[in-house]
Amino acid sequence: ERLKSKLSQLYSNNLLKLSEPMEGLKEWLDAVSTARIPCAVVSSLDRKIMVEILEKLGLMKYFQAIVTEEDGMDSMAHRLLSAAVKLDRKPSKCVVFEDDPRGVTAAHNCTMMAVALIGAHPAYDLVQADLAVGGFNELSVINLRRLFAHTGSSFMELQKQVVEKTPPKRRLTIDTI
Repeated sequence: ERLKSKLSQLYSNNLLKLSEPMEGLKEWLDAVSTARIPCAVVSSLDRKIMVEILEKLGLMKYFQAIVTEEDGMDSMAHRLLSAAVKLDRKPSKCVVFEDDPRGVTAAHNCTMMAVALIGAHPAYDLVQADLAVGGFNELSVINLRRLFAHTGSSFMELQKQVVEKTPPKRRLTIDTI
């Protein structure tokens, strides 16, 4: 627990030192916002720090939901599913932007698409992702929608079980024997 707290403190200190978002992020979020695609931030940091970072970078207005440590989720997959619930979206209609192979795996375990950001990990570590990019400036809303083009209307969606009606029982008579 102490190690987790120390790591969280290091991450939050480094994020608070940033004066502006990474290149292309604000433009990407503007495009997504214009297309009226809801967004959530999922983090293992605490909510207060996450909100402070988003406000400092001028990104708070782009996110309709925030999932953080206080939400009590045990794993990354649980956090991602919680974000889908908060956005009122089916997980199969969500895209996760992740720079860690474990996050890509968690997204796929939740039936979500995964876009990998090359940087913290090399491209060969992120081959499981549905799309890998060097930065947000390589993305477009059309490319994002194309991720779902091959899935069809029933990809990973719950299907109703077909219940066949049992034929009426016949009474056994001498004629049927």
